[in-house]
Amino acid sequence: MYLSNLQEYLENFVQDKEVLDVGFAGDKDVSMDSPYWVHKLIRENAKYVLGMDYDRNAVQKLKALGYNCIYGNAQNFNLNRKFDVIFAGELIEHLENPGLFLECAKRHLKKGGLLIITTPNQFSFVRFIGNFFGILNENKEHVSVHNEKTLLHLLERKGFLVNDVSYFTNESFYNIGRLSIMRKLMKIPIQILERLRPKLSHQLLVIASV
Repeated sequence: MYLSNLQEYLENFVQDKEVLDVGFAGDKDVSMDSPYWVHKLIRENAKYVLGMDYDRNAVQKLKALGYNCIYGNAQNFNLNRKFDVIFAGELIEHLENPGLFLECAKRHLKKGGLLIITTPNQFSFVRFIGNFFGILNENKEHVSVHNEKTLLHLLERKGFLVNDVSYFTNESFYNIGRLSIMRKLMKIPIQILERLRPKLSHQLLVIASV
């Protein structure tokens, strides 16, 4: 399935839920001042939300601003409570051992709870073009890039049931970062292609349950 609006789609899953947002602080491009910061949407719709991040400075800053958040390692955490939803947006590609994260997430989900993961799509059209022309610039903090099959295999290995896989390209892709001017010029043809072939989209979203 192709998602034309990620945030509207996510609202359906976090509305009136207790949510843990892992890696919530974002980065220098997408943080609390950005309209693309998903934690803001979760905070506005969830019954309860806790943000957790490995960036100690960001956590301290956001806590001082009134956000309910803690410092923590996504690969090793124990919060002594369970959640309806755990959201990990653009996180798993940063982790040295994503299996440890999934084990922690599973322990912190209520029965029937949902794990929502978004991550760059290994087989996106944009990645293919970048690699073909030798201009693919992988984020230096990324240690893996997934496709639908590898992510499903990993989730199933850790005891999750995969409920849904969707594809999207967040608006931030066209407006932030390297080659953004070129991306804006290519936005319409890219969107047409992605609607015809969703699996060529820049990012993928997986929803899994326990």
